[in-house]
Amino acid sequence: MKQKTRNFKLLSVSLILMVFLSGCFAFPSLKADEPLKIESNALLAGGYQFDKVKFNRFLESSDLYSISDESELALLVMKHFESGIYKTKYVSDTNISYERVISFLEMLVPENFSLKAGVIKYNSIFDKQIEDTYFIELVLDKDQHEKNEAQARAIIESLNIYHESPAKQVRAIHDYLVVATAYDESIKDFDVSEYRNHPSFSPQGIYDHQVAVCSGYARAFMQLTRVLDIPSVMVTSLNMNHAWNMVYVDNEWRFVDVTWDDPVPNVDNRILHTYYMLNLKDFKNMGNHYFDLPSNSSLGVEEVFAFSNYAFALD
Repeated sequence: MKQKTRNFKLLSVSLILMVFLSGCFAFPSLKADEPLKIESNALLAGGYQFDKVKFNRFLESSDLYSISDESELALLVMKHFESGIYKTKYVSDTNISYERVISFLEMLVPENFSLKAGVIKYNSIFDKQIEDTYFIELVLDKDQHEKNEAQARAIIESLNIYHESPAKQVRAIHDYLVVATAYDESIKDFDVSEYRNHPSFSPQGIYDHQVAVCSGYARAFMQLTRVLDIPSVMVTSLNMNHAWNMVYVDNEWRFVDVTWDDPVPNVDNRILHTYYMLNLKDFKNMGNHYFDLPSNSSLGVEEVFAFSNYAFALD
């Protein structure tokens, strides 16, 4: 069955750069601090630790992390997000690309979001040395996210699948989303910038309105599977303006495109499994999905696999 391309575009590209200058009356030297250690049984970053540093002075009291690259920063931001922390401060010897951080976060955050990011400069009165610290902040509707999380847990309870195998749990979630949702054809061919927080791009569209576009399906799938501690990510293709999922079951990443398994126009209770639990070779051989090439603002398929393994401590 030939599928038509569904509209999708990344919504998390709003980046606000703010610079604050601060004259501080002490040397801004850094020293090691107690790291943030993640429990080994955590779904994301299980067993990892994130290195902390601190200024050798009293003016800097909040947590400050030493970051090696964009993937580590994105994972740390996601762990903070899970804990209800939206702002992360860090230092790095690497030039961090916020576009790449956004690309990694798109794979993990089950909501529409944007970023604020910036630099705080500290200098000493004793010499001309300037020390930079940075911050990055997730911006989203926190109340709606909490509501979506509660609704996701309620949906899993209603499906009564806690006792099932991960494969059967994923099947139940896929089929629920197809039956419960109609593709939102009312917002095709629109200016995405005017609809940044439209519910159809997030789980809210499905939970509250029973309609979504591809990112809404994919984010809801990601949110529901994680309730069951099943690793999953959202994969985006800027070339296609489309999004789908990867899910880790039976020690292998599989591809699922819930959107294209939901007939358009909508047919009540009709569920397709054309794009369900395919390995990479079979998924690509279908000939309808195209991965982006790696760039500063997009991830290639190898990077998608690498970050997925890294985020869920599978490598």
